[in-house]
Amino acid sequence: MKDCVTQRHLSDATNVTETTTVALLRGMAHDGLILRTKDTVDRRQTIVSLTPHGREIEQLISPYASQLNRIATTGIRQQDLDICFAVLSRMSENLEVAIESTGDEVGD
Repeated sequence: MKDCVTQRHLSDATNVTETTTVALLRGMAHDGLILRTKDTVDRRQTIVSLTPHGREIEQLISPYASQLNRIATTGIRQQDLDICFAVLSRMSENLEVAIESTGDEVGD
């Protein structure tokens, strides 16, 4: 994980709502995996960084995440993966626009 990123950056990078991100980060902070601090320049922003314990866990699980990604993408050309990610990103953007325009979650 890149260190010292905003909650918003994490939400965008993982395509998860900020509400969900905050809840997940709260649990991670409780477990001693991350620290959340206010940005010294923009106090509205919360900066997230891994604790030493969080770094240990990251180093422990990173090889498994890499292996899982290799297994999942075996036999798929990089060009096809790029197209897949682009299409899924566009679908996600379309859903975000739809949610924002209605002010509700889809299906409510």
